[in-house]
Amino acid sequence: MNKIGSLESQLMDAFKDKEEKEVATTAADAQKLQDKEIEAHAAKVNLAHRQKFNNNWRKKNKKKKNTAKASRKANRK
Repeated sequence: MNKIGSLESQLMDAFKDKEEKEVATTAADAQKLQDKEIEAHAAKVNLAHRQKFNNNWRKKNKKKKNTAKASRKANRK
């Protein structure tokens, strides 16, 4: 009877160890995924900022705005 008890406790210890390792790897994976998402968002924001404050973007928008304004003015006549 004692053999069964010790075998059972060994199995339970092994299961607990395995469970702890699995929880640790899951937490690490979650952290990696969160870091990737933060990195992707930062890259997206950086690209938008670079685009917005780029001279070519401003010139292009100004040209579009003036073209639309001229078109509306021509349509009124």
